[in-house]
Order: sequence, then structure tokens, then C-alpha cells
Amino acid sequence: NLIPPPFGSPVAVAPEYNGSCAFKASGHTEWADGNSNQTGFTTAWPPNYQTMSTSHGNLDVDLFSFKEHSGGPTFGAITARSYHPGGVNALFGDGSVKFIKSSVNGVAWRGLGTVGGNEVISADAY
Repeated sequence: NLIPPPFGSPVAVAPEYNGSCAFKASGHTEWADGNSNQTGFTTAWPPNYQTMSTSHGNLDVDLFSFKEHSGGPTFGAITARSYHPGGVNALFGDGSVKFIKSSVNGVAWRGLGTVGGNEVISADAY
């Protein structure tokens, strides 16, 4: 499996963005249940990266296969978004909160989102 580039076209990576996936206009207003689609994000796309779906009214959307409690495995590309100009505040596994610029290097951003890749990410990379 090839991993798509962090700034790749969402439609090229997952054609579901423009057609075959179901659309639920909850706007993150459901009761938080601990699933990533309600309380988290992935590092598939850099912060505030727009993944527009023209088939759903040209909305900036997230993509996930199905909720975790329905069984696994699941796939999700849930972008970290913020109203803060230029980036997002992200909670790290050690309990710290850091401001991450929207212009962060996509490879560094993905490295920050995993413990399994053994990446060493310099603090000046984000």
C-alpha cells in the first residue's frame, strides 16, 4: 500500500469524497461518545486543510468509514480545524497543548500523530 502525500488531492486519494459516501450534517453536534469523529482528529491532512466535497454542497468534510463501536477496522481522515488564525491548538499524549501552524510540514505533522513510526520530530518542525 502506498501512503498518499499529506497535501494530496482528497478526491484522488478517496473518491468517496465526491459521491458514494453517506453524508450526515451533524456538524459535530452529537453527544460526544469518545469516537474520533466526535472528539478527535487524524493527521492524514495538515491542520485546517480543506477537503471539499462538491457532491455535498461544496462543504469542507471529514471522511471516516464507520464508527468504532460498529466494529473495526475503521478508516478516518478527520482534519484538525480551528478558528484561530494560522493554525490549531493540539493536545499531545503527554498532556501538553501546543499551537501547530497550518503550514506545518505534512510529514512532520503525520509523525506527531503516531507512536508506531519511531519518528524523531524536532520541535522547530512544528
